[in-house]
Amino acid sequence: MSKIAASFFPNINYVNSEFLDRKYLKSVGIVVFQAFKDIANNKKLNFSPVESFVGSLDRNARDPSTKASLFIDDIVNSKSNFINVFSNVKTATAAYKNASTMLVAN
Repeated sequence: MSKIAASFFPNINYVNSEFLDRKYLKSVGIVVFQAFKDIANNKKLNFSPVESFVGSLDRNARDPSTKASLFIDDIVNSKSNFINVFSNVKTATAAYKNASTMLVAN
């Protein structure tokens, strides 16, 4: 299931042999799965992706070309048929601004 979820996230590429393109390093991805009984597999529980979203934890993030919000809460809450997202990340802190990648625990 994690491989399926990861396939919905944009590729993180190298800009050269030593450095990653930073475009998606602070992005968060959300994939919503539907659970179902798989009749073709003895009615065992299986999962199918139904929606996916990629955005920023920064509520002020904007797409440079369209000026549309990249805030994950705005994206999910305006487009999802299944979930709502509410986050409260302090992006004005030096820790967030100086980080190249983010890890969220628990």
